[in-house]
Amino acid sequence: MATGFNALIGLRHIGLDDGRYWIEIDAGDAHVHERGFVHGGVILSLLDIAMARVVRHGEGGERYMPTIEFNASFLRPIEPGRLRACGTILKRSRTLCRAEATLFDAQGRPGASGRAAFVSQP
Repeated sequence: MATGFNALIGLRHIGLDDGRYWIEIDAGDAHVHERGFVHGGVILSLLDIAMARVVRHGEGGERYMPTIEFNASFLRPIEPGRLRACGTILKRSRTLCRAEATLFDAQGRPGASGRAAFVSQP
């Protein structure tokens, strides 16, 4: 069950599948800007959450690893509908983890991608 910010955006955790962590939302009126496309902040949040979840899952869900670097690319305007994002680990060391994520629109087309670094915290 999602809480806090994740509940606010209607996030659902699909879970880990073949090394990828999947999440989804049903983007509607609350997620769009004045032009009718999904707001960039929502898209960036989904990318960050997908990466953070795959990183955390790889640590057994115990270790806190905050995002310390984040880069993203928007590939097309995203229309409302079911959006899915998946996060994958690129490289992991004792204290640092790098991950990437892709956001897919309701037609299954890539709409945005991102890469981030996460640092281990006690």
